[in-house]
This record gives sequence, C-alpha cells and structure tokens, in this order.
Amino acid sequence: MESSALNHRDETFDIIKGVCILLMIVGHCDLPIVLHKIIYSFHMPIFFIVAGYFAREQSLKRNVLSGIRRLIIPYLMVYAICYIFTFFLRDTVSNNNFFVFVLAENDSSNILPMFDCQRFPVWFLVALFWCRVAFDFILRIKNDVFKLILCILVPLLAVNLYVYVKLPFSFLTGLSAVGFYAMGSFLKRMNFQENKRIWKNFPVFLSAWFVCFFSTGTLAIWRNAYNGFYILDCLGALAIFLILYIVVEKGKTDNRMWNFLKWCGVNSLIILCVHAIEFGLINYPFVKTLLTQYFLWYSVYVVILLRLIFDIALAFLLSKSFIVRKYIFAQE
Repeated sequence: MESSALNHRDETFDIIKGVCILLMIVGHCDLPIVLHKIIYSFHMPIFFIVAGYFAREQSLKRNVLSGIRRLIIPYLMVYAICYIFTFFLRDTVSNNNFFVFVLAENDSSNILPMFDCQRFPVWFLVALFWCRVAFDFILRIKNDVFKLILCILVPLLAVNLYVYVKLPFSFLTGLSAVGFYAMGSFLKRMNFQENKRIWKNFPVFLSAWFVCFFSTGTLAIWRNAYNGFYILDCLGALAIFLILYIVVEKGKTDNRMWNFLKWCGVNSLIILCVHAIEFGLINYPFVKTLLTQYFLWYSVYVVILLRLIFDIALAFLLSKSFIVRKYIFAQE
C-alpha cells in the first residue's frame, strides 16, 4: 500500500492495489469458505510484491526513517484512536469488538497485548517495515547467488520459527513476507513486462496456485499460515498478479470504474487505516445478525456493501485534508 511519488505513478499498479484493498475489506467479512480462500491466496501477497517492485535503493538510515514516517506513524495513530476510544467508552461499546477483547487480556501474564499486530489489520504496516529493513540488508550482499538463497531461507526460517515462538510487532510476519517482496524487486530488475521467460513460465506459476488452493490450508500472512508450500504460495500469488496486470493493462480506460479503482490504489493506506478502526470498534457479527431479520441469507452481502461504503467515504474525506495526508500518511 505504500505509494511512490504521486507524479511518478504507474496507473496499472495503482488499479491493482485498488482491487486488492477492496478485496481486503471483503475478505474480513463472513464469506463462503471458497471465496475467502481465493481472496487470501493473493490479495495481501500482491501488496508486498508491488512494494518490492517500487523499492528504492537507499541508505539503511534513510530506509528506516522513511518506514517510520510512512508505516509506523499511521500504525500508531490507528492504535491510539482505537485504544483511547475503547478505554474511555468501554462500558458503552459492544463487548464483542476487537479492542474490548484485547483490553480484557491486558494483564501481567500477557506482554504488550495491544501490540499483538497479527490480530489487527494494520499488521501489514509493521510487517512491511521489517520486510523492507530485512531486504535492505540482503541487498547489501554483493554475491547475487547468496542474495537469492537468503531471499528463500529468511522467510522459510521465519515461517518455521513462528511455530515455536511468537515475537511481537509482526517481526516474523515481516520476515516471512521477504519472499513476496523480493519477487517484486526481481520483477522490476528483469523488466517483467518484456521478459518472455517470465511469461513462458506463467503456466508453472498458475499450477502452483492451483496446488495451494486445493490444499487443506489457507494462506494468511498475518499469522504466518501458509499451505505448507511457501515457495508455491509465492509462485501462486505471482500468477494472480500477472493475470491482474494483463487484465488491467489491456482493459483500463478513462471511465469511472477504472478511475475509482485507481483512486483506491493511490489512497490504499488511508483505506487500510480507516478499515482497521471500524474493524476494531464495530461489532459486525452483531450487525449481520440484526440485518438477517430484514435481508435473510444475503445479509452478509449487505454488510460487505455497508463496510465498503463506510471505509471509502471516510477515507475520501480524510484524503482531502492536507494535514492528514502530509503528517500522518506522508503524502506530499
């Protein structure tokens, strides 16, 4: 969701991000299992792929400071808003919302429960921060073979280590995403749009996606859950990215639908943060139960529509604020 400079944007990538950010909201609703599994197989991995594609070579200090400004500050702002709101209105808000649940766990036996990022949508921001830093260290190695080996070993180590230890602040989650991030960087270096070898191997990538889809697991980066085939998960997400790229590149026109998706991509970070706030404070299972009385079996789709409208409308209002754009989301 991290954006490149507004005057150097690639509309195709913005539209792809727009599609994925909307699917993120949809994926957090009570969907049929098959649809849920399809969305989770690629929507967040593609964000890491795109971030890696637009990664810029810079000093470690500059990379860290940029990450703090663009990723950590929005993350802290979202947590502060939700925490303060729930702490002071705990008696009036629903007992089933996310933050009441976390506050209830806030005791000496649970270290920093408020920063257990994996259970909150802004986990992506902290994970991307660690992912960027880890990949920056890998890039400093001169031998390209060693770079490739580390881009495979680091995420595999993080995925397996997560089984035995849960580190705070999405640290292992960020390391496990290095594979997706590295793919984006390599796509850029290989000029994938014109590279025939990549497109010739597309059937292999798509086959990997099918293998993962028909496995018993569901890809969920936020909790380091893969289908047991991390490399196949990476290749499968790459296949869907390539499909989206071709569809968008060939189909985009100057009409309202494409312009809307482009806007969503440009403002995907704001949409993520707005969605995280409503995710943490609103008890949507209760809303769905209430709506079921009026909309029967399709109440879930009414909930999806309401969440999309709410998140996009509030994000639109925030995007009009110069202070919010510059000092919270680092959009010049």
